[in-house]
Amino acid sequence: MSHWTIIPVSLALASVVIVLAIGLIQFARKGADNAQQSNKLMRLRVFFQLLAILMMLTLFLIH
Repeated sequence: MSHWTIIPVSLALASVVIVLAIGLIQFARKGADNAQQSNKLMRLRVFFQLLAILMMLTLFLIH
């Protein structure tokens, strides 16, 4: 893979890890508001995972 394809995939994977870490921290805190915020972050993580998988699949099919 060339550099122009590695960078977007790396950014997508990094965003998954960052949102996962923030979501786990929110989940560990007590309170109803934190649980709701954690749920939103986990949904955002699933979206970023989908985006990363689609990017990798597209790159795999192109090459």
